Amino acid sequence: MAGAGEAAPWLEICRRGLWEQRLIRIRYGGRDRDFGVAPLGLVAKGSAWYLVGRRDDQQIRTYRVSRIKNATMTDQAFDRPAEFDLATHWADACRRLRTSWPKYPVVLEIRNESLRRFSWDPSIKVTEKPGGRSTVEINLENIGEATSFLLGLGGDAVVISPAELRAEIHRTAKLLARLHA
Repeated sequence: MAGAGEAAPWLEICRRGLWEQRLIRIRYGGRDRDFGVAPLGLVAKGSAWYLVGRRDDQQIRTYRVSRIKNATMTDQAFDRPAEFDLATHWADACRRLRTSWPKYPVVLEIRNESLRRFSWDPSIKVTEKPGGRSTVEINLENIGEATSFLLGLGGDAVVISPAELRAEIHRTAKLLARLHA
């Protein structure tokens, strides 16, 4: 299947279960036993595949396919819930995930050409300024994630706040400069 590039050895079983409307049994994450899932959809996001499925207890959950430790196809058919809509479920799941993330507010000044790098977050606030630059207000997960992301933008972004992030970017850039001298 085209799409995500993350290793997902059980993707084919998930796909077959979805197309054939057959239950699959999976072992997921750190669990030590298998459980049944009725596959209702597959979503590729970035480099990862996600299985949306209804568990034995009728709860609809989302599973990252690369975290599946084992999967087997069963002969048991299932009926897809008539009211289930994959796009709606996925949008709701993403919204719930975003609201549960830790919030590390960051204010940047950025070149407008780099705004596309922020398309993954619909909640950012952008204020255009003269000279082809904008102010961006965004919530990142923590200082480490913010540092990695912003270093990837090179000179296209300047941290306005918080001051601790400016200092961390400066410290990390000096270290990188020393290592690559």
